[in-house]
Amino acid sequence: MARTLFIGDVHGCSTELEDILELARPDRVFLTGDLFTRGPDPAGCWELIQRWRARSVLGNHDARMIEVWDEAAAGKGHGQAHRAVRALAELPGVRSWLQALPTTLEGPGWVLVHAGVHPKRGVTGTKRRHLLELRRWPDDERRSNPHWWKRFAEHHRPGDHPLVIHGHDAVKGLRDQRPLSLGLDGGCVFGGALCGYALEEDRLLQVPARKRWLAPGR
Repeated sequence: MARTLFIGDVHGCSTELEDILELARPDRVFLTGDLFTRGPDPAGCWELIQRWRARSVLGNHDARMIEVWDEAAAGKGHGQAHRAVRALAELPGVRSWLQALPTTLEGPGWVLVHAGVHPKRGVTGTKRRHLLELRRWPDDERRSNPHWWKRFAEHHRPGDHPLVIHGHDAVKGLRDQRPLSLGLDGGCVFGGALCGYALEEDRLLQVPARKRWLAPGR
């Protein structure tokens, strides 16, 4: 039986990415997006993605890298996306790979997105910006707004929608609401953990961060 591993937001933490891959030794790897920004080693993450033939959905940070690629490659701009682009710009294939990333990936009984889905309509009724940025419903403007996955649980029952596997919410961390949803952003770049889910074993994995590279909220 093939072994499938889903991995939460990597954010340039190549050492922890290698740790969890060696721990699980999967045959198939799926990533929740936000792959290269913020952390110490975008190029090392790209090497591991290639070595393990990992697939990914597009994250909001990945989308930002695509937007600023030409500017950053020319040495302009100083944001996180700009720095990640400059670390990768000379490596073949990265830009075209990023540009080809889908916003969703699906398999038997699961769907992978970066951020969230429409609580009532599910993945098929979700706008692109929500797939990339959703935390609270209908938006993050008020902290009193409920998280989308709480609303999702009000409208869905086990079996009527695939398990939604996502990242994008390091503040909440690993958040297990299986069989409805599973949040895998453990905030590795903030000193938390890189989280994974071994599908066939129905098992969660966590690799502690080797170092805190960024303060939360930065």
